[in-house]
Amino acid sequence: MKTVQDLVNATREVKKGNHRVKLVLGWEGVKSIIKKRYFIYFSTAICTVDEINKTFSIDSSYGSQSTTRVCNAYRKHFAGMGYSEQK
Repeated sequence: MKTVQDLVNATREVKKGNHRVKLVLGWEGVKSIIKKRYFIYFSTAICTVDEINKTFSIDSSYGSQSTTRVCNAYRKHFAGMGYSEQK
């Protein structure tokens, strides 16, 4: 999904239609780093990514076809990048 690709590559908080990414920043020395990312769909965080530990979790409990599709796109992306899924 193009929207998912745009959001996972974002370096700032971005909104695209019903999708958005919220960033939690931290500091490493004098450099700002992204510590966590929350991918939000229709006001609900469906994917949380811990950039420090390279883990992610998916909340696919909503069961709708569109939510499942988006969750699977995030799962495919982060698993492909070597992140571990936390169940």
